[in-house]
Parts: sequence; C-alpha cells; structure tokens
Amino acid sequence: MSYTKTAVLAVVGCLALPISTYANGPPQNRQDIEQDFDLAPSANSVEIPGGVHYRRDRKGIRIGGHGTHYPGEGTQQWHIEVDPNKRTYKATPMVPEELPPSGNEQKGVPPFPERPDLEDRSSDRSSFVPAVWRVPSYSLLRKVGWLNPGNWWGSIAIIGIDPPPQKFRVTSTQTQISWWVDNLGNIGMNWYYDAPHAVSPTPVNTHWYIDWTVNLGVWWYQSWITGWEPCHGFKVQYKNIDFPPGLPKRPNNPTLIIHQTQMCGRSDSGYDYWWWHWEYGPYSALLSAYLIVS
Repeated sequence: MSYTKTAVLAVVGCLALPISTYANGPPQNRQDIEQDFDLAPSANSVEIPGGVHYRRDRKGIRIGGHGTHYPGEGTQQWHIEVDPNKRTYKATPMVPEELPPSGNEQKGVPPFPERPDLEDRSSDRSSFVPAVWRVPSYSLLRKVGWLNPGNWWGSIAIIGIDPPPQKFRVTSTQTQISWWVDNLGNIGMNWYYDAPHAVSPTPVNTHWYIDWTVNLGVWWYQSWITGWEPCHGFKVQYKNIDFPPGLPKRPNNPTLIIHQTQMCGRSDSGYDYWWWHWEYGPYSALLSAYLIVS
C-alpha cells in the first residue's frame, strides 16, 4: 500500500541545532524498514531547509526533517504534501498556526514564563541550570567574531490533523528551549518546556489520549563550527481506538501517532531543529500533520 502524506512546517524566532544522538530518529530494527529515503521538492514546491525524509516499515510510516533558523528570519511555516511513489514533497508557505492550551505541560527548570525574557539575563541566571551545563564554547564562530551573546529562545511543534474534509487537529506536541551566550563564548541552557496535548472528544466524537511520554532531558553536542551546544528532546505517543468515526472501537488494535522533537541552541543565536511524525495502526494513513518551529 502506498501513502500520500501531508505536513506543515513553520519556523519562528531565534535558534539553530546540531546533530545529536537521535539525528536519524530513535534506533530501529533495519529488517522492519521497507522504504527509507530523502524526498526531493516537486516542480511546484518551495524548498524546505534540510529537506524531508520518508520511512515506511511494517507498522506504518514516518516523515521528518531538520533545519536551521536564525533571529530576523521571522516566522516560517509550510504545508507539506508527500508523494512516496514519486519520492517528492510539495511545500506551500502558510500563515503560522497557533497551538491550543495543553494542560499536559512538562516543564524544565525554571517554570515556563508567560513570555520569555530575552533581553535581561540577571546575575542569578546560572542558578536555573546545574553548573556542569555551563561550559565554554571554543568555536570557529568565536574565532571569526560571529559570536552573538544574549538570551535566545525557540519553539517547535508537531500537530496531528484529521483527514479532509474536517482537517481539525487531534494531537499537538510543543517543545521550547531557552539558552544564553555570553561575551566569552560560554553557553548554557536556561530552561526547556514540553506540552503534549490530545483532543478528546474531537468535533466528530473520536477520542485521542496520551499513551506515554519520554523527556529526553538535556545533553551536549560539540560542533567544530559552533562549539558546545545545549540540546533538549521530547517524545510522545498518542492513542485512539475509535478513529475514524462510525466504526467499532478497537481497544486491542489502536491507531497511533508518535511525535518527537529535538532542538539545540547555538552560540551564534541560531538553532538547529529535528522533527519526526509517525503514523501506525488502522487507518493511520488518513491522518496528516503540521510542523511549527519558532
């Protein structure tokens, strides 16, 4: 069976990310993979930084990608249609989505503020994270004078969408990080924030639930260009036993959506980001996704 998938990618803000432990997604048995390749932009598509990757295994499909974003580039968002038969994607710029309130927030240290304070890094900012996280970033950027001191912030979100004609959201996963860079090239994580959300009931009376979450914590990546970069990741699985509407419930054979986000702050004020969207189980091919990065 072939699938045609859609996704939306949006980028806002002030971040850029290096390759980490999960740059190619979580470990997976290669024997289970049936298709695994990068997609090329179609003739009527804009090109997304970092591209889009497609993987199909015996359970379902995964789409994902990575990119880099800087302050001043503004908010960017694309609607992505994937054609695995042609190995192409179609990306259309869109107006940025806004996330609904979650109620399932998983916050780092300190608690997530109403609006990040990006201007003032007070003297006690280092108390927000363990001292071991505060390491010098002896990078090429520092040597060539591209270091950009300050407090920086970014956000990435993946949104699961019910198929046409409804096209309403059924799941959303948001991750945010804030990090600081000083004039000497030191860099550290201020805080991180994860907010998974499942809609129950949906407008057509189906029910999505959070099955499990994994906070991947904070780790460091060392790049020869940007030096040390603080990273954070998050993964969540959503479950539904009554999708699509009107069919008998399937408690032993649910439809699953899995989201994973990854972000790393850089000493030049940018960030790199990675995202993955899995769809497993009955009728999962009917779903689509948005990706928003801020």
